[in-house]
Amino acid sequence: MADVEARAVPVPDVLDALLDQVEQPLDRLAGDAPLAALKAINRLEHVIAEVGDAAAYRG
Repeated sequence: MADVEARAVPVPDVLDALLDQVEQPLDRLAGDAPLAALKAINRLEHVIAEVGDAAAYRG
């Protein structure tokens, strides 16, 4: 665990704030229109997969 913590890189503040801005409306949407929330989450999953692959193979 100490090795992982030693190599941890902080998330930039601007990205952390954007993630907070996405989380709050998604949470509300999940209560109001769950299927729309799932559709938005699916889109986020695709973004995460693409960026994750790019980060894993470039880094």
